Amino acid sequence: MTYPIEPRDLLPCPFCGGKAMQSENKAVGLHWWQVECVERSCSSVGPTAHANEAEAIAAWNTRTAAEAASREELERYKAAYTELSKRLSWLQGHPALPAHYLGWHIADAASDLIACAYPEFADAIRAALSPTGKGEADHG
Repeated sequence: MTYPIEPRDLLPCPFCGGKAMQSENKAVGLHWWQVECVERSCSSVGPTAHANEAEAIAAWNTRTAAEAASREELERYKAAYTELSKRLSWLQGHPALPAHYLGWHIADAASDLIACAYPEFADAIRAALSPTGKGEADHG
C-alpha cells in the first residue's frame, strides 16, 4: 500500500518538469520510500527502496549533467520532428511544386533530425544535402 506524502523540497521531474510527490510504501512486511512524478503523461519514478523520506528526496533531487543533457536532446529531437512534420504537411498541399524543390525541403528538414543524433556532423550533413553543396537552398 502506498501513502502519499505532501511534497517537501522536491525538485520538478527531470523528464517533464512536472510536480513530484514522495510516498511511503508498505507491503508484506516491507517498508520503503520513493519519489515519483504526478503528471499522467510522464509518471516517472525515482530511485526506489529508500529506508527513509530524506534519502528518497535526496536521490530524486540529485541530478547529473547527463540527465539534463538527455532532456535537452529530447527537446531538440521533438522540435526537429515537429518541423519535419510541418514541412511535409505543407508540401503535401502543394503537389505542383518542382521535384527538386520538394526534395530539397524534405532533405533539409530531415537533416535537422539527423543533426540531432550526430551534432558534430550537422554542418557536413546540411552541406551534403544542399543542392549547391554549401548548405544553402538554391531556389533560383
